[in-house]
Amino acid sequence: MAADGHDVHMSRRELVRWSAGAGALAVLGGCGGLEDLAAAVAGPPAGTGTGAGRIARSARAAVEGTYYVDSRAGDDSNHGTDSSAAWRSLARVELAVAAGEIVAGDTVQFRAGSTFLRDEASDGPFWFEGGLLYQGSGSIGRPVFLGSGNRPFGIRGAGTALSDLVLQGGGLSVLRTDGMAPVHVSLTNVDCTDGARIGFQQLSGGGAGSGSTFAIQGGSFSRNGTIGINLTGARDTTVDGVTAADNGTVGIRLQSSGPGCGIRNCLAHGNGANGIGVDTPRAGGGAELIEGNSVYRNAALLDDRSGIKTFSVGTVIRYNEVFENGLDGTLNHGIQLEADSSDAHCYGNLCFGNRTAGISFTGSGHRLHHNTCDSNGESGIATFSTEVVDCEIKNNLLADNGVYSFRSHRSVALNGVRLDYNLHEWNGDPATVRYNGVDFASLDALTAAHGQESHGVEGGSRLHPSTRRVPQPSSAVGRGDASVGVTHDYAGRAYRNPPTIGAFEIRGRGS
Repeated sequence: MAADGHDVHMSRRELVRWSAGAGALAVLGGCGGLEDLAAAVAGPPAGTGTGAGRIARSARAAVEGTYYVDSRAGDDSNHGTDSSAAWRSLARVELAVAAGEIVAGDTVQFRAGSTFLRDEASDGPFWFEGGLLYQGSGSIGRPVFLGSGNRPFGIRGAGTALSDLVLQGGGLSVLRTDGMAPVHVSLTNVDCTDGARIGFQQLSGGGAGSGSTFAIQGGSFSRNGTIGINLTGARDTTVDGVTAADNGTVGIRLQSSGPGCGIRNCLAHGNGANGIGVDTPRAGGGAELIEGNSVYRNAALLDDRSGIKTFSVGTVIRYNEVFENGLDGTLNHGIQLEADSSDAHCYGNLCFGNRTAGISFTGSGHRLHHNTCDSNGESGIATFSTEVVDCEIKNNLLADNGVYSFRSHRSVALNGVRLDYNLHEWNGDPATVRYNGVDFASLDALTAAHGQESHGVEGGSRLHPSTRRVPQPSSAVGRGDASVGVTHDYAGRAYRNPPTIGAFEIRGRGS
């Protein structure tokens, strides 16, 4: 409460605290309050070597400091602390940051409708930095930053955040980190588009790849020459609700990721190779979460590419809609668990209309449960590799695929796959299964030869073409195995015990 008796309302972003361990100001995140601010004003603990006056000034600036930039009506001779006296240029912002006029926790607000040009060759890159919030404001349209040169725009530091901006252009990347130290930054409703190579790139030199964190929410990372988003060595990172479309190779890519990374609720379509790619993790990494994405019409021109592709360990791929990928290539799939991947849990996905298989897998320890794979060019689920060990395929609905409901390579070890409780059908009739390189026209024959699919279901489960659900009555209802541990279906409804086979629970009696 202020001295005049009025309540003081401050956002978490406006509160700062002294971090003795780091020896710097840090923006408060999920905890903290006025006590932290009071401690900051009082000064750092004894022996930290920073004066209380400087800390008090920084705390006040974090509460009060908003600086305005307007490329059309601003003037760099203005004080910049009022929208009617805005600065005009990026150069003025750089000067203020370098002089300490703007400090961590402050906001730099770019007026809607503004356009800012940056030529790296003549001016160097413009750095979003210093733990500041750089945001667009107004109703005309998000501010646009047009770049030329290799890397016209960069972001670095701890707590630096971008919101409601449009960045375009750049020879190597539209926006990148500096590659010199780990960064902890966020992008909210930020576009990085039309670059010659990468939209947003995390560089990994100088130890920067050993623990950077990113929170990327919304925005478009599209029409770049190679990749929309490329993060190397990230940990505890979320990419949520972005669009990555029409990039030359990959829409969203995680490389050498650490623990706690996820890609959720994104649109990835029209990319030249994979819509979403997860490469081999660094030590202690893996277990990425790929959830709720719509991934379609990628890999139109390249072979052995997929909507979602992982080389990682323990990746969880669930509740994604993956369709019509790789239509003009060969060995292109909806979801691909690639060589060197292991222990993925792939469940509750809708995979349809993909060039070769709805889901293709190689590696060890994979679990494929409760997926609906239909109308794919060759197979619902398939492995084309000899390197398959201890993989479980259960409760999947495999319908109306071009040749096989399930296919395995002839040299796969007989103990490499556990196949049971799946529904196989072709136009309402039993579908052909290829197991260990041999075709079986019935599950009874497969069970007699190899002991697989002793609880499998044949036919009787035609899908609705738009919802991917099975109409009642259906032989899929109540025929699954509850022990796989998947509790909810694609639509978020609880599975019964025993569950319906496939990505949707169906209420009612089966045939």
